[in-house]
Amino acid sequence: MSFAVQPTRMGRINWERVPSVAQTPHARSWLRIQSDMGLAQNTIDAYGPGLEEYLIFCDSNGVEAPAATRAQVASYVRHLRERPTHRGNPSLNSETQNGRLSNATIQQRLTVARLFYDYLIEERCRDDNPVGRGRYTPGNGFGGRRGMVRRYVKLPWIPSDLQWMELLDAMRRESLRNRLMLALAYDAALRREELCSLTIEDIDPAPRLLRIRAETTKGGQERVVPFWEASDQLYRAYLAERRSVSRRPGPLFLSESRRNLGQPIGLWTWSKALRSVAKRTGVDRFSTHTLRHLRLTDLAHAGWEIHEIATFAGHRHTDTTNDFYATCPHRMACPGCSWYVPKESMKAQLLEGKANLLRCQEELTLSEDEAAAVDEGIRLHKKLLDRLSDVPTPAGPTPRELLDPATEDVSGAAARKPLPASASRSPSPLLQIGRKPSDRSVPSVCGTRREGVPQLFAGF
Repeated sequence: MSFAVQPTRMGRINWERVPSVAQTPHARSWLRIQSDMGLAQNTIDAYGPGLEEYLIFCDSNGVEAPAATRAQVASYVRHLRERPTHRGNPSLNSETQNGRLSNATIQQRLTVARLFYDYLIEERCRDDNPVGRGRYTPGNGFGGRRGMVRRYVKLPWIPSDLQWMELLDAMRRESLRNRLMLALAYDAALRREELCSLTIEDIDPAPRLLRIRAETTKGGQERVVPFWEASDQLYRAYLAERRSVSRRPGPLFLSESRRNLGQPIGLWTWSKALRSVAKRTGVDRFSTHTLRHLRLTDLAHAGWEIHEIATFAGHRHTDTTNDFYATCPHRMACPGCSWYVPKESMKAQLLEGKANLLRCQEELTLSEDEAAAVDEGIRLHKKLLDRLSDVPTPAGPTPRELLDPATEDVSGAAARKPLPASASRSPSPLLQIGRKPSDRSVPSVCGTRREGVPQLFAGF
């Protein structure tokens, strides 16, 4: 009996970039194991240079890396904090802060060292790990004892509407391929590798659906997401242009340079293209991942539930998705936000909640603070019910327009005209991403929050 070996995303190691790792037996063995286990290429590309820098530091300070103490690792941390970055203009690099390594980069360097020492412990080359890690304690969670370097969690940065329009205006002068890449990256909230790894077979133009294969994702989870009509027009135009470069199926985005004409586009090619646009417009913080942050934040503003956004984004846990609710001053999509639109399914709960608050107001003796809280609750419930009355039904008219003209009551007490037979309950927003039911509905590349984008992409 024979067994077929399934292909994996095994990362390749460029030993010329990590000579110290290649010459250190334990380090070479550890990095080889990470590659053999099928870790992503990006992970291997981060682990190798990270361990290389640590070994160089140890060698320059007369330290035997396998026998390093916690004090010597602390000296390495100080070196990371003080050394300048080696990657050009720090203002264009999200991994730098004032020309120094960012907190996230230092955390990543320490993670590599910690994993290396975990391996040495397993190989019985030492008894403890000098890097250590934060520990869980009841009541304080994982904050009970922090690691060697405090971790800073920053909120996702997104451009203002003015910056966004300036970026789109600059993108108008880019190639059709780059315009399509930006449109799909925003529409589907794609990571850089997911976008560059798309194939023609991954796109179904009839229902406008995009399949992100599991092997290209960060979490190994496949998902299918829709994209907007304007992106579909760009896609069809790009396919005609792509045929002049190559008629072979396979990778969707091909290199247009003379040196690599017709080859699949590289990750850094797309990064450099966006960085060039960001530099021309003066929006230095804009990167390939900003489009993903922008899309998910817009979905939170449109009233999507956190688990829906997590599914759309391919997040394993909703903890990661929480960041995209942070632009609300209340840190969640809530009735206090002007852009929040409740779902039709919430109407019965809102009516019941309003009735209960009115009953409390009439039947209970309330203190001044309690009365103020009840009044605020009634106001918010009425506000949400008013918003529901202005959301178009699937048939077109809004509930307010379907009310009997003789009444202005939007609480549900008034008699309503019967809905047309074609009207039905709206399906999940995951299937309605292209619909524009209200002023703050699910945004897209040419949604209401991004007015003018269709014209910017026109004329391809």
